[in-house]
Amino acid sequence: MLNRKESSGERVEELVLFASWLKEEAQALKGVIETVPYKDQIPERKSIEEELNMLLFLQRTYYRPIFEEFRSSDFSKEIQVPSAEMVLETAEREEGSQPIQNILDQLTEQRTQILHLISQIREDDWGCTVKTGSEDRSLQEIAEEMVERDLETYQRLADLVKTFQQEAEAKRELKVRHPGNDEVPQNQNPSSSASVE
Repeated sequence: MLNRKESSGERVEELVLFASWLKEEAQALKGVIETVPYKDQIPERKSIEEELNMLLFLQRTYYRPIFEEFRSSDFSKEIQVPSAEMVLETAEREEGSQPIQNILDQLTEQRTQILHLISQIREDDWGCTVKTGSEDRSLQEIAEEMVERDLETYQRLADLVKTFQQEAEAKRELKVRHPGNDEVPQNQNPSSSASVE
């Protein structure tokens, strides 16, 4: 049998709330994504499209398969999966191009499926050990990692959207001041001075 670690029912409820949040964020992005250059990159940062593709790949090929293992009440077998970092390396090699709205739709669909799987996991099973790469971790710790990745990714996306919107506003203001001039001077382009966190 797998080892079981102590887990908090309250913490699991909180994780479910945060996990549900990704669906709302994906839906909100659909309303603004076409208004920003989502394929463009700021130096040393991924594009919005790349960030979303990485998130989708992790949902589909890493987190969901782990939660699927726990639908069965038989935990006599050892659950072993690659680390998230190894999965991301695969994503970078296999990443393909598809419409951005499709990516957001798939993110919503994948998270809906994950939430359904989570609802079927018994409370005491959140302490079950999963071997990820060479590390032993509880199912609850993996869920916490998923939520933390969500928060970090969507913070980066919000920063990128804000930067592109500021850049677009600067261009509009320049056109008002200098009609017929479509060029934005380097020192007036927000993305040229955007900080990289």
